[in-house]
Amino acid sequence: MKDPLDLLVVAAHPDDAEISVGGTILVARAHGLRVGVLDLTAGEAGTRGSREERAAEAEFASRRLDLSWRGNLDLGDAQLANDLPSRKALAMALAELRPTTVLGHTPDDLHPDHAAAGALCRDSCYLAGLTKFVDGPAHRPSRLLQFLSHEVRDPDLVVDVTAVWARK
Repeated sequence: MKDPLDLLVVAAHPDDAEISVGGTILVARAHGLRVGVLDLTAGEAGTRGSREERAAEAEFASRRLDLSWRGNLDLGDAQLANDLPSRKALAMALAELRPTTVLGHTPDDLHPDHAAAGALCRDSCYLAGLTKFVDGPAHRPSRLLQFLSHEVRDPDLVVDVTAVWARK
């Protein structure tokens, strides 16, 4: 990747970015921002759909959202953990993609993979700024924002997605 991303959504499963912040992604793209999504798992343990179906859905959604980039670390659905190998993989991806802002799950989400993804994202954003940890050029994102998936709480930031709602 030559150009850094303005916004990178780090999601536990394919479809989490679309469901939780798809409108925000579309608003960012409408403002000309380079947006990417990094799925941490293939969603293979989900009740609905196979690994192949989830990949096809992610590909379709990527086109629909006009993403600048999409990737998958394949860290294992229903077993996602904030462990050293996962932190290393995500930190290295962050250092390579160089996003200005990262949007990830909140670490206290009800879904175990979402909670692990939130903690993993938080820790990896810090570690991505350590040259010795990422074995090369480091990059720490300027901002880490967290999104909710299951519960309703008073948010700190609201993005008006009215203009893109039908497309989302």
